[in-house]
Amino acid sequence: FDEYSICNICGTLRTIYSCDETQYNAGYFEVCLKYLLTDINTPLNLSRLGMISRWLKGHAKVLDIGCNTGEFIRFAEQHYDCYGVEINEKAAEFAKSRLVRSPVYLSLNGSIPRVDAVTLFDVIEHLEDPLKLLRQIHDDYLHIGGVLMVTTPNISKVTHPTKVKSWKHYKPREHLFC
Repeated sequence: FDEYSICNICGTLRTIYSCDETQYNAGYFEVCLKYLLTDINTPLNLSRLGMISRWLKGHAKVLDIGCNTGEFIRFAEQHYDCYGVEINEKAAEFAKSRLVRSPVYLSLNGSIPRVDAVTLFDVIEHLEDPLKLLRQIHDDYLHIGGVLMVTTPNISKVTHPTKVKSWKHYKPREHLFC
């Protein structure tokens, strides 16, 4: 735990490092691509679509922030109007090449209309200031009564402190929060 500090109020772990966006370069995308295109992701993304669909009506608009290869949007765009945001240029280009009708942007640049749902799948732990993004989503992108779906690694699944460093999500320079 020497690379994290623990909040005494909520128990959240915060890394001692700051966000370094340069790590999310082409090399990062190549590593992610090997995992993201495996068979495990089809049921995962269908499950995510099923969960969010419980809250949406037909013709809803969905914004997937941190869409990477566009795998979730690939399924969601069959039912909804989708938009993706991905800061990694290679991942964004890859996503654009496989999506049928959903635009992918490199940032939240104001081109995206208000939506009925925003997804942050395994994104929030990478952010220096997650609250800033959540406020921006609330103020600029999400309709009143809209749905925000967030997934993030769960440190409480680690059964003993000595096993933290062998946990697959132990990446203190990448995962700023656990």
